[in-house]
Amino acid sequence: MSSLGESFYILTPKPQVISQVQKWINDQNKTWIEGTIKNGVQSNRNSKISWLEHNNTIYELLRNAVNKGNKNAGWNYNITTQQLFQYTEYNIGDYYNWHLDTLITPNLGIRKISFIMLLNDDYEGGELYIEMGPPDDPNRIRKINLKVGDILLFPSNTWHKVDSVTKGQRRSLVCWYYGKPS
Repeated sequence: MSSLGESFYILTPKPQVISQVQKWINDQNKTWIEGTIKNGVQSNRNSKISWLEHNNTIYELLRNAVNKGNKNAGWNYNITTQQLFQYTEYNIGDYYNWHLDTLITPNLGIRKISFIMLLNDDYEGGELYIEMGPPDDPNRIRKINLKVGDILLFPSNTWHKVDSVTKGQRRSLVCWYYGKPS
């Protein structure tokens, strides 16, 4: 778990919650789309994604985790809603370069908290990094080591990336929690 004032917060749900989430994901009929974003000519991202159907029980379980992290990390954002959950698969060579999750939408507000739940660990590469500090801080880049089922929460205006997977397949559940612009 992270200490107060960190730019991220990690929590591990109970094993039965992790199993329930994984069963919900496995039971979904997934519609795959390429998770590719182009900035000019260069691709910033390469992965497969599928938006998952809403499930009240899962949403409540994970929203409780987000509320706990929001409070314990000391952010205390006023969260009003969330997006659908996105299931992401990174195959060999897939990655997501440095980016922010910031987004403002008329209906939802502004993204406040980003959520990543690691679903497996039988892959190589695919390391997750967060930038924590100014450009002149030599220790500003932190590698985040997650175990299966761990949930990483961080403010959506935090720079982060996923390195290329070199063996196997990296699977994660991601979501964004919104509030009014402050």
